[in-house]
Amino acid sequence: MQELDTLIALLEREAEKGTEHGWQHDENDNNGGYETVSHDDRAKVLLNSSGILRQLHDAIAVVLDAVDAVQITMNMLEDA
Repeated sequence: MQELDTLIALLEREAEKGTEHGWQHDENDNNGGYETVSHDDRAKVLLNSSGILRQLHDAIAVVLDAVDAVQITMNMLEDA
């Protein structure tokens, strides 16, 4: 799991290189405007990939938790 976390972080850092943060003035906005974020094509692909890998990470975590729960239940049944 740690390796997957590292890969996700790497993709997100690389995507940040193609990300531009700006400010859009809007006199009708309470704050006078709003922040804008734009990504180049490479950053979009990297962010999409990191999102998919994050979903994989979460799914693996659910499976590992389920395995732990089954093991705990089996241990409790054996002790009963």
